[in-house]
Amino acid sequence: MKSNIYKRILVATDGSKLSECTLKYAIEIARISGARLYAVYVVDTADFASIPMESDAGWETMYSVLRDEGKDATQKVEELAKKVGVEVEQVELEGHPSEEIVQFANKENMDIIILGTHGKSGLSSILMGSVAENVIRTSTKPILVVPAISKKDKSH
Repeated sequence: MKSNIYKRILVATDGSKLSECTLKYAIEIARISGARLYAVYVVDTADFASIPMESDAGWETMYSVLRDEGKDATQKVEELAKKVGVEVEQVELEGHPSEEIVQFANKENMDIIILGTHGKSGLSSILMGSVAENVIRTSTKPILVVPAISKKDKSH
């Protein structure tokens, strides 16, 4: 029996190994509820804007690498989800990750946001990733935060 509580689920991914835990939860919740999963990757343009480049070609190369990383990350979500019959829409956004995630969730009327802690931004915050923390502070949507698997806890 399918639950109707969620129809549209946003899962934020950064493509890191640590985000795999989050993907498992998001895919299973989408499967159980019969929801459509939106795999969102944000090219963090602010992240590399402060890096000095000698030419525009350097910026274009960096941007291309980040976009490819995003495509790989969302493609992985789709591949995993299809194995259990979950429909996925791959979404690539640009800007500050937490702002873009919240804006997309509002604009596209997501029922829940699922994201993890300590992916690529793990060193930037003691308690949880700064993206997760900012989404929690600014979103009006329900949020499920999945901690990254630790070496001690293999329960994910």
